[in-house]
Amino acid sequence: MQEMQSNRLQTRHTPSQTRSRSVKSNMVKKEPIPKPGSNFLKVKCTKCGNEQVVFDRAAVQVKCNVCEDVLLETQGGKAKIKGEVTQVLG
Repeated sequence: MQEMQSNRLQTRHTPSQTRSRSVKSNMVKKEPIPKPGSNFLKVKCTKCGNEQVVFDRAAVQVKCNVCEDVLLETQGGKAKIKGEVTQVLG
């Protein structure tokens, strides 16, 4: 009977061993620094050609500073771009 109990104790993992394994497996999957899903964009107005920097997930409608034409319309997530994207900024 004592042999059976000693076998059971030897095969069990201590909580610290189990925890260290799961932490190591999680660390391998994650990136060191996650990259954001949103960007700043340089958008060119289709009417006047003015370039303006806007946020791609804008919460309000963005208009051109020169001719007041709509450059971005909100959609609850990523904004709908009405102008021409000339550059994606970090």
